[in-house]
Amino acid sequence: MALIILNIIFCIAFIGFAYVNLNDKDSWLWIPIYMLASICCGLAVFNFYYPFIYLGAIVFYLVYAVILFLQKMAFAIG
Repeated sequence: MALIILNIIFCIAFIGFAYVNLNDKDSWLWIPIYMLASICCGLAVFNFYYPFIYLGAIVFYLVYAVILFLQKMAFAIG
């Protein structure tokens, strides 16, 4: 029961995060990122689990985090 409530809270929060990014210059990137997390949390509330989607999202998030990190490091060094 606690995980269902937590998933509902995260689903609503990620929808809110996506809404806040509607007027951002790179909203084309951030809205799908937040909505994917929201959809995964919403589906978990109804006991629908898709491990391959979770793994794909994790890989995408990690690759994007490394790209952003390396861009910041290149900017800081040079």
